[in-house]
Amino acid sequence: VEVAQMYLGFPKSAGEPPKLLRGFVRTSALKPGSSEEVVMPLYDRDLQIYSGRATGWTTVDGTYQVYVGASSRDIRLTGSLTACKGAWSSKVGACA
Repeated sequence: VEVAQMYLGFPKSAGEPPKLLRGFVRTSALKPGSSEEVVMPLYDRDLQIYSGRATGWTTVDGTYQVYVGASSRDIRLTGSLTACKGAWSSKVGACA
């Protein structure tokens, strides 16, 4: 059994650590070379930070990196999301 872990890298302007754990799923025992599809949902709060300036939880505009792997040091899949004025897109530069 292995645990797939999902980490988010927030835009640099958020001032957050490089990778924050946002989800995990146990996988079944796999034979070498085989694979399994897993689903890890992201919720609005997963993509927010607490801002004293905004007096509450807020989403920072910019590109968020998505990392999936066995640990934060064993990343096997990457992707990205872009936030722009509260809307999300999988297209890089969607705010431009």
